[in-house]
Amino acid sequence: MRLNWTQIILMACLIAMVWVANSEAALALCPMCKVSLTSSLEGQRLANGFNRGIVFLLSVPFLIVGTITLLILNARRRRMKTSDLRRQVKPDF
Repeated sequence: MRLNWTQIILMACLIAMVWVANSEAALALCPMCKVSLTSSLEGQRLANGFNRGIVFLLSVPFLIVGTITLLILNARRRRMKTSDLRRQVKPDF
């Protein structure tokens, strides 16, 4: 099975997003939010979910931009293939 360059880029982006989402720096809260959440017993239980929510909200714009970029690249690649085929097929007049 041979992968083309768009599949390789997509897999690299997915691996990078999973790596960043699980890193300690990405899961750290801002100081004010951390103090307000961890000051109560209930807030301590919510802190982990709050961290995951921040990472999720930050990942959505990157997914949207990545999807639009892949769509543009695929359309451009298809257009280049059709123009190459038109150049190769010449009428025999």
